[in-house]
Amino acid sequence: GMREEMKEARAVLDAQKRQLDALAADDQFTDDREAQDAILDLHKSWHVLHYLFTGSAYDVELPAGALLGGGAETGRDTGYGRPRILNPTETAAFARFLETASLDDLKARLDPAVLAANDVYGAPQGDSDDPDMDRIELEEEIETYFPMLRDYVCAAAANGEAIAMWMT
Repeated sequence: GMREEMKEARAVLDAQKRQLDALAADDQFTDDREAQDAILDLHKSWHVLHYLFTGSAYDVELPAGALLGGGAETGRDTGYGRPRILNPTETAAFARFLETASLDDLKARLDPAVLAANDVYGAPQGDSDDPDMDRIELEEEIETYFPMLRDYVCAAAANGEAIAMWMT
């Protein structure tokens, strides 16, 4: 029971650590299949999602601010700071938060001009020739990455796992 769960959680964290080590060493992604399977890549959408969750481009209270400011720092700087680990309790709290968020509410909060004014990474910078297309692209990004993030975090929480997060 519990011993097996701890063993599985350790395996996931070990796989994430191997991937972090490869990134910190400036290697290409490892060919370690277990490490690859343990990773969710939000590409450039992480800051847009954080902003939609919190209304801020900066660190805010958990669990809403978990993407940007959650967890304990660990390891070496991977380009934009050190990786952070959400412990299983923090992961569960973030999962509960994500389960209460709705895709429609997040999309309703999308305002490319506000995102640009707040220097949200990955958002259009307000100088586009087609603001309507910018909004459509942001909506598609949220429609893609929010469910992936929610499902990933909820699965980790259901398994009592921690989550390692880093930006490159």
